[in-house]
Amino acid sequence: MSGNHTPTPWKVVQKPNFENGYIYTSIQPVTPDPETMRHMLMVSGEYYVCDMIHTPIEWKAAKHKQNAEFIVTAVNSHASLLAEVEKLRAALEFYADPKTYEPHPHGPAFDRRDVSYVARAALSGSKE
Repeated sequence: MSGNHTPTPWKVVQKPNFENGYIYTSIQPVTPDPETMRHMLMVSGEYYVCDMIHTPIEWKAAKHKQNAEFIVTAVNSHASLLAEVEKLRAALEFYADPKTYEPHPHGPAFDRRDVSYVARAALSGSKE
């Protein structure tokens, strides 16, 4: 994934506005940088990555919060998941290598050729 997005981690913030009765749900950076995030500054003094539709209806606000939490979980875990995928890809390299299945002088060759096909298929896929 490329692009210059707002640095992570992000957090979900939900609070009522007592003036209009609406519940506001937003996604905000955990540690905003006032210099580089100036364009994200709201009138409230908070920095928003995004905000959900504001609503006075509690069940809708709960759904907005669930969606925001899902987004934040995915975004905050994205880099570590990509790192884990790279570790798995490196491990699969062994099984995708045809030399793994050649006879070995100290005993039988590794003979799970079905794993070789799975490994090669996984390694030929996208990295993102």
